[in-house]
Amino acid sequence: MARVCRRISSEILGARFSNGRRANEGCPFCGSELFGTTRDYQRLHLLETLSPESKYLCISCDREKVADLLSKYRLGLADD
Repeated sequence: MARVCRRISSEILGARFSNGRRANEGCPFCGSELFGTTRDYQRLHLLETLSPESKYLCISCDREKVADLLSKYRLGLADD
């Protein structure tokens, strides 16, 4: 499911208006915002390096994956 959402969203996110603004920044299935556009994602340093697909996860459709990724990220910081 995440792979399909990521592929479709990457195609949709690639489409831009002439002024440079993205045509659609939400999930193509439910319309919710993608995790990569949230404030939480932008505050987490190195998350894109650790999990490149995390940017394209839907916060509604992929809720469990986002929560798991956040917990793994926070546990990794606690170990350091």
